[in-house]
Amino acid sequence: MFLNLGGGSSNSAKDDTTPNPNPIVDLDALYGFPVPLFDLQENLIANKDAYTTKLSSVSDAANSTRTIIITFSVLAALFLILGIVSLVLHKLLGGKPERDALIEAHMEDNSVTQNS
Repeated sequence: MFLNLGGGSSNSAKDDTTPNPNPIVDLDALYGFPVPLFDLQENLIANKDAYTTKLSSVSDAANSTRTIIITFSVLAALFLILGIVSLVLHKLLGGKPERDALIEAHMEDNSVTQNS
């Protein structure tokens, strides 16, 4: 299967007065040249070792990104669980009595000022 560059037109069929639609003049010689897209008869077999050595930077970047995401997700889940456990323990143990008394006194002061 081939692709004709330039839509099948050639530069030699044009006269000199017609403007050239190609902005790169050096490619004019390739107008009408058939470029093979793929060969239906060819069988490609990938060598795993050659592939990983040539594209190791891509796989390393993917692995490092995945590692960072998993690490931060595990740390976020761990701190969320620790926060929930500490909140439950704080509520079960009653908190600080001085602070609770201050909050209740403040709430009573607000209700007295709103009622009067």
